[in-house]
Amino acid sequence: MTVFPQLFFDEIGQGYGNSGAAITGETYVRALVYLGNGIVLAGTGANAEIWRSTDYGVTWADTGAAITDEAYVQAQVYLGNGIVLAGTGSHAEIWRSTDYGVTWADTGAAITDEVNVQSLVYLGNGIVLAGTGAHAEIWRSDLPPLPAFEDRMIEEYTIEEFKGTGWSNETLKAIKEYVDDLETRLSATRAGYLDNINNVNLATIADISALTATEIAYLNAAISSRSNHAAADVWTVVTRALTDKLGFSLSTAGIDAIADQIWDEIQSGHVDAGSFGEYLDAKVSDIDVIGPGALSCTWTQRDGSGNPMDNVQVWITTDEGGANVIAGTRLTDSSGEVTFMLDAGTYYVWREKGGFDFTNPQSWTVS
Repeated sequence: MTVFPQLFFDEIGQGYGNSGAAITGETYVRALVYLGNGIVLAGTGANAEIWRSTDYGVTWADTGAAITDEAYVQAQVYLGNGIVLAGTGSHAEIWRSTDYGVTWADTGAAITDEVNVQSLVYLGNGIVLAGTGAHAEIWRSDLPPLPAFEDRMIEEYTIEEFKGTGWSNETLKAIKEYVDDLETRLSATRAGYLDNINNVNLATIADISALTATEIAYLNAAISSRSNHAAADVWTVVTRALTDKLGFSLSTAGIDAIADQIWDEIQSGHVDAGSFGEYLDAKVSDIDVIGPGALSCTWTQRDGSGNPMDNVQVWITTDEGGANVIAGTRLTDSSGEVTFMLDAGTYYVWREKGGFDFTNPQSWTVS
């Protein structure tokens, strides 16, 4: 059996531990809620007032926010971002504060046919459950709407415009991340295409294809306001093929960068049926580097003076023309040797190393 120790409380309002902070003029404290950072709210009766402490309940002040036409503040719940809900009696109303309980407004969401909102619980994402009396019902809030979007550039919106809606911090964060991402994309696109259109900016063309029709409309408006060219003319230039871009050229550095990106591309993305990539992939896949045979055969490469040559590229074909490669390319070691696995027969050896001129191919009989 679990035993709980006796708990001792200091009575804040009077007697032992008196701080002189009695909630005057009221009979009951029906609902307490903690908002963080030392802020505590107390809902009272029989005058339905909200009292507030900013020092963890040591001292209290009447907010002056009497809940009109009600007798009690029966329940309170904190939604985050300074938003607090208060459930009342005797008309079962829901009141709302967006400034940590300093000011309050009636939401107009009366719980019909009920007398009191006895309890409130927040489930996240704007969803609140209310337990009522005198008919023991459970009511559920609808997800509050986001602020209406006006005819403005989307990146002009900030997180502040979504506060006070009752949405969770996670939801607000996701909205802000989307807005920030969209702002970055639109800003980069404008910077690339408005006044200084050149081939380097073609690197961002993928962002253009990812924009929605609404975003394109915003971008067109931005182009028209910041460029000497009409939006249609700008799009004509930036979406043309490279070979059709008269007056534009790629620098050597630009060409080198493109080549590097091509070589760094993942193979799996370029082997679609019928493509040249598929053809090359098949050819490369058919090559067994060490060879397809059962005999271990060592080729020794020497220079004109009989010295072993290392780091010579060696590969084997079955034909003198060099079309059918079956092994290699492999490199010779410091002894000039390289090993292949071949079956008995006649093959052709091909060699290559910078600064040397080999007579290729050289016939090689394996037995």
